[in-house]
Amino acid sequence: MLNLVINNFSNLIYSCYLACQAVFNNKLYKEMSNKIDVYYYKKIKSSIVNNSSVGLPSHPYHIVDQSPWPIALSCVLLSLTISAVLSFHGYVMGDLFLLCSFILLVWGMSLWFKDIITEASYLGSHTDKVQKGISLGVVLFIVSEIFFFLSIFWAYFHSSLAPAIEIGSEWPPKGIEPVDASEVPTANTTILLSSGSSVTVSHHSLVDQLIDWANNGSVATIIMAFFFTLLQVMEYFGVSYTITDSVYGSTFYMGTGLILGHVLLIINKYNFLKVTSSKLTFQNIINNSFILNESAISRSISPYWITGFSDAESSFVIRVAKTTRKLGWRIMPIFSIELHIKDLPLLKDVQSYFGIGKLHMRTREKRRTAIYSVQSIKDLNNIIIPHFIKYPLLTQKKVDFDFFHSIINLMKKNEHLNIRGLNEIISIKASMNKGLSDKLKKAFPNIILVDRPINFSHVIKDFHWLTGFVDGEGCFHIHIKKSKSLLRKPQILLEFSISQHIRDLLLLESIKNYLGCGIVEQKSTRPNSVLFVVYKFSNIFEKILSLFDEYPLLSNKRLDYLDFQKVVFMMKNKDHLTEEGISEIYKIKYGMNKGRH
Repeated sequence: MLNLVINNFSNLIYSCYLACQAVFNNKLYKEMSNKIDVYYYKKIKSSIVNNSSVGLPSHPYHIVDQSPWPIALSCVLLSLTISAVLSFHGYVMGDLFLLCSFILLVWGMSLWFKDIITEASYLGSHTDKVQKGISLGVVLFIVSEIFFFLSIFWAYFHSSLAPAIEIGSEWPPKGIEPVDASEVPTANTTILLSSGSSVTVSHHSLVDQLIDWANNGSVATIIMAFFFTLLQVMEYFGVSYTITDSVYGSTFYMGTGLILGHVLLIINKYNFLKVTSSKLTFQNIINNSFILNESAISRSISPYWITGFSDAESSFVIRVAKTTRKLGWRIMPIFSIELHIKDLPLLKDVQSYFGIGKLHMRTREKRRTAIYSVQSIKDLNNIIIPHFIKYPLLTQKKVDFDFFHSIINLMKKNEHLNIRGLNEIISIKASMNKGLSDKLKKAFPNIILVDRPINFSHVIKDFHWLTGFVDGEGCFHIHIKKSKSLLRKPQILLEFSISQHIRDLLLLESIKNYLGCGIVEQKSTRPNSVLFVVYKFSNIFEKILSLFDEYPLLSNKRLDYLDFQKVVFMMKNKDHLTEEGISEIYKIKYGMNKGRH
């Protein structure tokens, strides 16, 4: 009866195999993969970019969407188990069913993992709470692995130290020829420990942003894993016993097989992440509201771009809040960058560059923004401050950074825990940014402001700094000046500009000299600001376009640049002298900048 059931199930699996083969021949697999990719691209665009549909969660947890993979992989695992039993008992097609089940398992896992990576990286579903839960899960998994190995070693020592009468009261049992410990076991132990060293080097190199060393360590680990696997397989072919040869064979194959399984898992994980990361590098998606800039994803961000963008958009803040502690005040240093929600992917790139900090979103006056912030004293002191010392800020924000740095140094010495140090910090804070709030002025009425110096260092060392600065402060304008005469066509005027507070006048002069074009002017309507502007068409065409083509903008502002570039080429081809060309320029103009939202 059992044989009949197994034969019927075998025929059923074979029929499924033939059906799957027909499906694959019809290229359904490729269509499904493309649909999955398109689905997630649309989901990213609708959930992050479209301001009218962005829903900010009221909790820090990830409510998982409906997914076909849990039930699908459950069926595949059932198929894998049954096909393994069929294969072990020598049934016809059993080996083929086992291979097909394994291929389906790997395929389903890769699709499921890709969805998880998409949720974590581009959908931003993995908040700190979720990441802590995942970390706890990994810790529990490692604990279970420890007990798994413990049980195997327990079985080995229990049987070897006091051999039972069932195995002849001797160890190894009679008829078993043990492996010489000085041969393959010694070699594999050496390789295993060496791979642990190389992967540790790779990990610390990645933390320290030493990408070449991290890659070399990873490659060395994979090579050693390959040789470990090769030696282990050779050992299996060389021994004279099997897993069924008493407790000796069971403990030998279970112990070595578990280690081999973990090594193979590491190799598969490395290859999977490599393939998945390359697939997740999207092509640019450009429309009226969104761009996923390929340069921001597929290329590493230049440290000079980080500094330039920070010169434009970041803030170094010392927050002082009431507390129940001894002095009654708490000092919180914060480095942050706040952008519109549509630039959330860019903030994720900044977070990836530093390898620290948190991302969160907020709504203020119906405007949704994303904020990247670093508040840990350790991270500020070890990563943020060294970066801006090596790649210094060029605006007057550098003075705020220097004050920020001095306060961090005071906090490292625990000076903020006594009244004298607290007063010194408040004095420095009073000269930073917008000074003290009314509340702090009342609480510290006798504070003497620290003299605020002027930053005269405006030497631009790299074009990436300028690109980052323009990503934050630059603007691309198209002016259409209507003619008083009905017979004359409107005049098209192009303008690239960077606006700054008047205290950064010297920096704008430095940018003008660096580019070799443009003028610095002051608008009568804005007496406290100055403007670097390029009006001349030849300078825009030859210098501005060539700059941003070679050093692309990474923020959503690249959309405005691409529209601006389109009009430049239209004017170069004299299309702006035709009715159709003017109509097209009107459409482009009113879809740029604020018209894009």
